Amino acid sequence: MAVSDNSALAHDKAASLARKLEQLGNAFASSLDSRVKEVRRIWTLIPETPRSDEARDALIKIHDIAHTLAGSGKSFGFPAVSVAAAPLDGLFRLLREQTQSLSREEIAQIELLVQGLERATLMPRVPVAVDDIVSAAMDRGDARILLV
Repeated sequence: MAVSDNSALAHDKAASLARKLEQLGNAFASSLDSRVKEVRRIWTLIPETPRSDEARDALIKIHDIAHTLAGSGKSFGFPAVSVAAAPLDGLFRLLREQTQSLSREEIAQIELLVQGLERATLMPRVPVAVDDIVSAAMDRGDARILLV
């Protein structure tokens, strides 16, 4: 294979990756509002609920959503969402292991963090270069991006 063939193949792969990442970014953007509304909906059910299987399931669900938003937001042009979701991700990871009801302080802190996440979704999407996405994935040790 000639050098120009390798260059053309690399360009085609990069263009294909860019198209796929754009599709994934658009899907992320279109689901962002509903994901954050789901966090709010679930959160309104939790604060006064004594520990139960239902409350634990709700904490797990919020943690899963926050974790996804924290990890993916920046990659798809929503860095403010990643920044806002990261503390929720960490806090809900800890709360999943907690056995007592939430304290007033925890409830107040979580409410502020949820409000911050809601505000972050109002920020405009920023363009992200394919190289930046691949770099971020490699930094996280996520080689799946290279399999596209």
